[in-house]
Amino acid sequence: MRKLALVVFAVLSVIIGSCRKDSKPIEKQDFYFTANKNNESWVAQFVAFGENGAKNYVLVGNKLEEHFRINITTNSLNQYVVIAPKTEFIITVGQDAVVARYILDEDATNKVNVTSYDTTKVIMKGNFNIYLKKVTGDNNYPATINFSSGNFKLTKAYD
Repeated sequence: MRKLALVVFAVLSVIIGSCRKDSKPIEKQDFYFTANKNNESWVAQFVAFGENGAKNYVLVGNKLEEHFRINITTNSLNQYVVIAPKTEFIITVGQDAVVARYILDEDATNKVNVTSYDTTKVIMKGNFNIYLKKVTGDNNYPATINFSSGNFKLTKAYD
């Protein structure tokens, strides 16, 4: 009887010990890439950023058939500036056939502010206002697109 009680006690100890709640909660990460696109709310479904060499970054937001990529770098004053030829907004059909393409309107005031960059957690936060002009696509698509009041919190997707 003593052996049976000892075995039951051991099994209960293992079960109770394994059901113990972790003391450290899992931190939920809410990443986002949002803006007003021509005065209508635009929220990306896939968001991330990548690094293209020393202090060159690409911010990515995709919403269904719309793909937005903002390339930024730092200048000599350590301010973030938009790289014109690589910043673009593309509208596709079937995720691969491009039906309209927009590039940075260099005559407008385009701004990206990185408000924080945690190199340990690899999280970048900031805001932006970007003006784009159409280079391909028919008249069904607007000639210009303005992303205003943009905000992002992104994690690094690749090295």
